[in-house]
Amino acid sequence: MLRLVTLLLLLLSPLLAAQPQPEIFQLFSREKLAPMHIELSGDEWRWLRIKHELRIAVWTPELPPYLIYQEAAGSGNSVEGIYADYLQLLARNLGLQAVMVRYPSQAAAQAAVKSGAADALFSSPGRELHDAAAFRMTDSFLINRPVVIATEKQASQPVPYDAPLRLAMREGFLTDAQIKQHFPDATIVRYPSSQAALAAVASGEADYALGSLQAAAFLIERSYVNQLALAAILPEDALYGSRLVVKADNQPLLQALNAAIAAIPGEQHRLISRQWTQRPDVWRLQDPLSLTPREQQWLQQHTQVKVAFNPFSALLALLDEQGEFQGISADLLHLIQLRTGLFFTPVPAYSWRDGVQQLEQHQVAMLAAVAQDGGHQEAVRFTRPYLKVPLVLLVPDQPDAPQALYPGMKLSIVKGNPARQALLDRFPTLQLSEVDNASLALQLLQEGKVAGLIDNQLSVNTLLARYAQQPLKIVSRLALPPVELSFAVSRDQPELLSIIDKALADIQPSEISLIASRWQGTPQTTRTTWQLYRAQFYAITLLTALLLIACLAWVYYRGKEVKHRRRAEADLQAELRFRDALLNGLPTPVYVLDRNWNVVSANGAFQRFFAGVDAQRLSFSLYDQRHPLSPLISKLYPLMSPEAVNDPELVALAHNSLWGDTAQDLEIEIENGSEARMVHHWAQEQRDAQGNITGLICGWQDVTAYELLMLALQAEKKVADEANRAKSSFLATMSHEIRTPISAIIGLLELEGRKQRDNEAIQIAYESANTLLGLIGDILDMAKIESGQLELMPEWVSTEQLVLPVVRLFDGMASGKNLTLHYHSDTPPGLEVFIDAARFRQVIANYINNAIKFTHEGGVEVRVIGHEWEDGSLELEIEIEDSGVGISAADQAKLFQPFAQTEEGRKQTGTGLGLVISAQLLEKMQGTMNLNSQPGRGTLIQLNVMMPARRARKLLEKTRVARSRALPQLNILVVDDHPANRLLLRSQLSELGQQISEASSGEEALALLTHQAFDLIITDCNMPGMSGIELTQTLRRSGNAVKIFGLTANAQSDVRVRCLEAGMNACLFKPLKIDKLAELLSSNEPAAEVPALDSLLSLESLRAMVYHDDAMVAKMLEKVGEESRNDMQQCWRHFDAQDWPALASSLHRLGGSAQIIYAVEIDDLCGQIERACQSAEDQEVIREGLLLLEEKLDTLNQSVVHYLQAS
Repeated sequence: MLRLVTLLLLLLSPLLAAQPQPEIFQLFSREKLAPMHIELSGDEWRWLRIKHELRIAVWTPELPPYLIYQEAAGSGNSVEGIYADYLQLLARNLGLQAVMVRYPSQAAAQAAVKSGAADALFSSPGRELHDAAAFRMTDSFLINRPVVIATEKQASQPVPYDAPLRLAMREGFLTDAQIKQHFPDATIVRYPSSQAALAAVASGEADYALGSLQAAAFLIERSYVNQLALAAILPEDALYGSRLVVKADNQPLLQALNAAIAAIPGEQHRLISRQWTQRPDVWRLQDPLSLTPREQQWLQQHTQVKVAFNPFSALLALLDEQGEFQGISADLLHLIQLRTGLFFTPVPAYSWRDGVQQLEQHQVAMLAAVAQDGGHQEAVRFTRPYLKVPLVLLVPDQPDAPQALYPGMKLSIVKGNPARQALLDRFPTLQLSEVDNASLALQLLQEGKVAGLIDNQLSVNTLLARYAQQPLKIVSRLALPPVELSFAVSRDQPELLSIIDKALADIQPSEISLIASRWQGTPQTTRTTWQLYRAQFYAITLLTALLLIACLAWVYYRGKEVKHRRRAEADLQAELRFRDALLNGLPTPVYVLDRNWNVVSANGAFQRFFAGVDAQRLSFSLYDQRHPLSPLISKLYPLMSPEAVNDPELVALAHNSLWGDTAQDLEIEIENGSEARMVHHWAQEQRDAQGNITGLICGWQDVTAYELLMLALQAEKKVADEANRAKSSFLATMSHEIRTPISAIIGLLELEGRKQRDNEAIQIAYESANTLLGLIGDILDMAKIESGQLELMPEWVSTEQLVLPVVRLFDGMASGKNLTLHYHSDTPPGLEVFIDAARFRQVIANYINNAIKFTHEGGVEVRVIGHEWEDGSLELEIEIEDSGVGISAADQAKLFQPFAQTEEGRKQTGTGLGLVISAQLLEKMQGTMNLNSQPGRGTLIQLNVMMPARRARKLLEKTRVARSRALPQLNILVVDDHPANRLLLRSQLSELGQQISEASSGEEALALLTHQAFDLIITDCNMPGMSGIELTQTLRRSGNAVKIFGLTANAQSDVRVRCLEAGMNACLFKPLKIDKLAELLSSNEPAAEVPALDSLLSLESLRAMVYHDDAMVAKMLEKVGEESRNDMQQCWRHFDAQDWPALASSLHRLGGSAQIIYAVEIDDLCGQIERACQSAEDQEVIREGLLLLEEKLDTLNQSVVHYLQAS
């Protein structure tokens, strides 16, 4: 058995020898430890004396700066670091000998403490204890707040806590749950040590790193000074801190250690912290600033602040080669960032003035590195100063350089320097050149423009060390208060000012001195002066480039000059040949005159034109009358020698006629040796390089044939005009001379027919007279169409009134021939269309008349179909189908020619013009017609017309004149030279119960009017002697406002216009049927008592306006009456022409005249009608309004006449 045990030990001995054994490390501390007063009982002190040794278990790897192992074969192992310093402090004050025992792992160290082989071990946040119930922790002896580490560029930007970042940290530092509280979406990457975690950030493998504050500061100062920096400090937490872990049943040791930890003075903490970091204030970052609730709220709302800085403020603020904000103020802002959590965004401002302007415009909230002075106090407030720097005088290092300030000395100084006013107070004659930054001030000194430069010591030292291009020296430190450098904050940000002040107060002066010393000794960045000199650089570069380009261009063009010259000579020869070919190729003569009026050059056409002229004659000057062009010299002389012509108008005339835009305005006869030819001659000045006239370039176009043709055309035109005038005269004569007696016959037959309704002979005579009148009307319509005088007068009319009344008109005609006449309509109800209803009905009537006329059995069917379109138009399709004789193809070809009739048509009465007129009217209405007919099978006429449409509208009652009342009893004067017409009118008016007087001439009518008053005058327009138009003009000139109706048989349209212009109230056409006459008389009331003028206008206001000048009142009333009659005539003309804007203008003018004489009622009525003209939707409203206005004006004019006669 013993042998077996021995054998097993021998076999296991190599394995046991391979396990690492605990190593003893002695404590090494450089800190002088002060004694502490520890509150312990006597038993506890006795226990400690018995204990004697304190064994602390540690493990690999080391944890700088907390545990740093020093292994040396000769001198033994030692351990140093922050933990070693604290352990040495605790052990010595407890009377114990402390040693550290290093184990291979954390588990082995915990097992040693649990077994009693070791007394305690160190614990930090994130380290998990196995079997935690077996251990107890002491109080925290070291605050160990976590920090975020980033690259220097990232450290000045806000940390994106919620972004998906890669976070690097050592194993065992914090738990994942603790990290997720601050970085919920981060990817956590663990590294074996803190050095490896920081290396991952520096190399870009990780975005940020997490570590303890002291460890991060230690490692950055040792290895990553210009690469990494602290970006943020996480909020304080009770779990953060370093402790000692003892066995749970070792209460005496736990109590002793807690008592010792509580007795450590604050100064001792600071001493230990400062020993392991270069920055003296790292320990102060452990404790947050004491801020008020309002300041804390402001920080929560403002995590980022914009800071303006001058990048040329020497070491205080500058931009490095990468464009990063650097300098003393940048480092101070970083310290403030770590204390407050504020992130500062730098904004360049290249002068003090620009910075203040950005602050006033709220583009930034702070200014960095500014000197406190009295300027701009209304815009900024200064923080507590963080640096005080003396002012010095910098001069050239020369023997004769000034050693101190003297009166009148020229100095350069930076704008905003607080010493400016103090210097001027002491030396009022100093000449100060203020510039935006110190670099520009140095430039002035080196260029000799100033004798010295005044700035703070920091700025001057930087200028001397880096930018001085010639020897300079500081000769004196000015006896002025030092410059106090601070931050400037906008006055509307008091919370920010308070926070910055508190942060600056928390920074130790030694920390500021360390920053200033570092930047003065070995600056970390190279300052760029690109912003200063980029304009000069661009200017020099551009000038150099331009000079180089100019030289190259000169060489290049100089080399090509010879080639160009040779090429130009060849081009010139080619151009000359081209010009010769062009000139001689022209079919019109062209020649050149010199100053002596000699023809120096001419083309081939010139020579061919004068082929019959002796060549010697062509060689003479134009001064010689033997030259065939000598008549031109008088025309061309003002153009050749304008300076010799005293009359400027003659020169201008020559220019306009010879070389104006048309260039062929001079028409003259030229002898070509065989005959005289009419030509259009042109001329153009020829000038030399100085602008002097050297000759004329001339030519002409032979227009002899053209002139002969124009003469022939004029002769033909004269013949045509005379024929047209003869036709017009014939038509007027026929219209008057034939229609007048026929109209009388129709009127008398109508009266007899009303008395003898069963007398067939009278009815036949009446219808025959109407037929004859219709034939004359067709001839007149055709004449109007041929002369282009036929115009359409569209108006709004109901669709039911377009075709149906025409069909009903032919009911009797169809019944008389035992034919059926059917009408069918399929149109949208309640519509009105805009069309010339009379002409449209004329077209339909012609086709229906022909259908009935050429149908002997069967009947005629009229179909109307309406299609309403989205654009508001109505398409009417009208079909007229009969069962008549039909029309052959040959007859259809000549059917629409004037006076052309088919074989069947010649058996009927008519002129053959009806279809021609219908086709022309339909074309004017933009309609179409389709004819389908075969002999013996009847005819189908299809009409298609597109017309504007709208829903039917009711007439305005206030402008409608009631016409349905009984006929008034009127005293009427009938004036006509034709006895039959007087007989007709007397019979018609008597039938209507009127009182009639007669006159056979205009002169006789005037005689009757001198002693008798009439309600109405009906006069023929055309009478021998004084015509009806002249009678009306005479009455209107005399102020007589009686209503006058003109009566004419002339159907030409200009007759109505002339009647209305003369002052007639209406122009009627013969024959005047009794029903029409009754309708006209219903609108006339008998002459009632003329109302007083005061009831129609404000006579008193009118008299007051002219200062009671009755003569002026009379003139105004006469003038307004005359103008109102003219305006009323204009209104009717515009209404007939449907010129609504012009009608509105005339109404506006008429209303203005009424305003002048205070005729309010007439003014209001003019305004109503004028508004109706703006849309012109209802022409009937406008027409009836004009009738009412005409009545009121007549009444007013009669009152004016009575007033003037009475006064």
